[in-house]
Amino acid sequence: MVKNRTLLISYGICEITDKSVSISTMRDNADAAKRAVKGNYNQYIAVYDHALSMRQLEDVMLVNRMDEALQNGEFVVYYQPKYDAISEEMTSAEALVRWKQQDGAILSPGRFIALFESNGLIKKIDWHVFDDVCRMQRRRLEQGLMCVPVSVNFSRAHIFESDFATRLKEMAAMYQVPRGLLEVEVTESALATGLEEITRAVSSIKAAGFSVAIDDFGSGYSSLNMLGELPFDVVKLDKGFVDRCTCGERGRLLLGAVIDMLRQLELGMVAEG
Repeated sequence: MVKNRTLLISYGICEITDKSVSISTMRDNADAAKRAVKGNYNQYIAVYDHALSMRQLEDVMLVNRMDEALQNGEFVVYYQPKYDAISEEMTSAEALVRWKQQDGAILSPGRFIALFESNGLIKKIDWHVFDDVCRMQRRRLEQGLMCVPVSVNFSRAHIFESDFATRLKEMAAMYQVPRGLLEVEVTESALATGLEEITRAVSSIKAAGFSVAIDDFGSGYSSLNMLGELPFDVVKLDKGFVDRCTCGERGRLLLGAVIDMLRQLELGMVAEG
């Protein structure tokens, strides 16, 4: 029996102003409004309006253009360095994807990641990023340049696929990149899937020779019990969590306690922001 769970219900409203519109279209519009607030604890009712209609049209355009954009090299990978807080030396990096459109405008991942996660297209983007990282590491190895581990964020849509770890190994082997130079990031929302499932998935990735990090820790799904149980190597503290914890004495005490706990668990730490 599951206890202490809150059921969050979202509502979408479509005002009937044109009776010539089909019932199925009205239903779709109300459903689109509902999706706009799904999972939002601050707003659970949305009304379908012109702005939402325009966003729907833009969503369709983005989905229809994704494959073409991939082929044209519009999804560009940037590398954000991670520094040691004491030595101030770069120790690793994170791969970040941006959509640089044909007109030169750069689309934030906040605009397309959730959209592509909802229809499964995110898998193509994730593998594109991992391929770019492998090629970059191979190029630097051949040129004798410094190489540091680079983390790649994978949607939870991948994590539970039976061949995910195998595909990671195959791509790393194809580019002859040591697995120590590649890290898999799992978003914290994946923890909502369940302890047994996520443990099995993370264990298979680690067995394949890759380090595994939990991203966005402290953003909403965190469970200290799960943190102690799951075989992660690195915990990335969410920027919002860090910001909140540095605003007052109680927050600083909380942040210090989390850091001490992670040290005792012998986990690596990254503070975002």
